[in-house]
Amino acid sequence: MKTFFLYCLIFLGIFLPSSINSIYIGVTYNIVSFIFAILILFISMRRLNPIKGLLVIFILLFLIINTLLTTSTQFQPGTLLTILPLLFFFSIDLKHIDMRLLMTFLNCLSIALFLLGAGVILSIPAVDSFLGQYYVGSFADLYNYMLGANSPVGPFGSHSIAAFIYFLFFIIYYISWLHFRKVQYLIFSILFLVLIFALKSFSALFFIIFAFLTILNTKFLLHKIDISFIFFNIVITVTLYTLLSGFIDIPALLAGNESNGFLARYGKNGVLTYDIHYLKDNLFMGDGIGYNDNLHYTDSGYIRALLTYGITGAIIFYIVFARVILKKNYTYLFIIFFACLFFEIGYDIFFYNRYIFILILISLFIENINFSIRNIEK
Repeated sequence: MKTFFLYCLIFLGIFLPSSINSIYIGVTYNIVSFIFAILILFISMRRLNPIKGLLVIFILLFLIINTLLTTSTQFQPGTLLTILPLLFFFSIDLKHIDMRLLMTFLNCLSIALFLLGAGVILSIPAVDSFLGQYYVGSFADLYNYMLGANSPVGPFGSHSIAAFIYFLFFIIYYISWLHFRKVQYLIFSILFLVLIFALKSFSALFFIIFAFLTILNTKFLLHKIDISFIFFNIVITVTLYTLLSGFIDIPALLAGNESNGFLARYGKNGVLTYDIHYLKDNLFMGDGIGYNDNLHYTDSGYIRALLTYGITGAIIFYIVFARVILKKNYTYLFIIFFACLFFEIGYDIFFYNRYIFILILISLFIENINFSIRNIEK
């Protein structure tokens, strides 16, 4: 019964409406999301991890000190509704659960995402209306524009976030297919690639390429990372760069322009220009859970972490995250980890409410698939 309740809460957390009749319900959404996340963590917790717990205490200390000492921002306690569940999650180890039930739940969740995605791609009015009423969040015009462009963003609010989360689901299913050799897992992984492709954005292109490179590394994914994996990817990278550079200006493509991509954020006139100048004077302190109208918080996870925890707290934060994902040195875990780090360049995903539910689900999968892989290795 607890397991069934756990899966229901995760499902509800991922699909929790952020708007009613296209009106953003931010406070209610954040509170309910917080309650769901805390309940899930208590149900799925096996134990408090002493090392991760100690590191989380240091992060909390930096957060408290920065909040108390900052004078340049307004106090915004609502941010704690996102931060506290995440740090609680960082400090615990999760239970081993039945892998068959976990995969059944993943299948049900994925089918729901596929149905919503197909409805948007095919312009089914009922699906567009449902999403437009309950998932526009605080950017109604942008979300409705994406629906009008047949971009299957689902409940995730933007094509960038959707591309990233669909990629994580692709990895889960591709690894499941390699390990269990069940054809439905391969089909599901392909369907998530279709959803990513249908998003038609720079982020989607990036994760399609990332997925292609992951497939090229198939023989390494379920094995521990070694020098042959590193050498293979150096060769692949150099080869692809050499072949494509004659047709595409790759550095310019990666850099983007002043309206999109890296330069739009970190360039001379990028939206993060003020944030970067601000950090030069506040790098070690940070602002804790303060808010400054002149700062852009959503366009870089790393900038947001520095603004919140200061440089020392931010470094500890990413060390703890590494310990959460890299439980073993299997190659596929490094791919998940670096995908998360790459996405942080353009979005503060750790402050996105639905991400905690995705992280819990991925961690449950990692905990149990690793256990299964170890048993085969023995």
